[in-house]
Amino acid sequence: MKKGPPDHTGYERKGNGGVVMQSLSEVKAGAVCTIKWMFGNPQVMEFMHQHDIREGSTINVFQHGRDSMIIGMNNMRLAIGNEVAERIKV
Repeated sequence: MKKGPPDHTGYERKGNGGVVMQSLSEVKAGAVCTIKWMFGNPQVMEFMHQHDIREGSTINVFQHGRDSMIIGMNNMRLAIGNEVAERIKV
């Protein structure tokens, strides 16, 4: 099935109107997306949960660098490495 271009949220649209999940590390700056699932080091996951970033959270991608990105929600900003972002699906 042919995939369409990403929309303003950073999601790729399928030909039938569905959405393909992608890694947070693939999302461009300026996108707003909802976390579908995440996994990784227990300490990292606990840190994310302490900042209310969990499955179902809607986050903003503020900056995407070569090896890290800045995400946030409400008035909170968080820098994460791409190795963490790769384990978060949106």
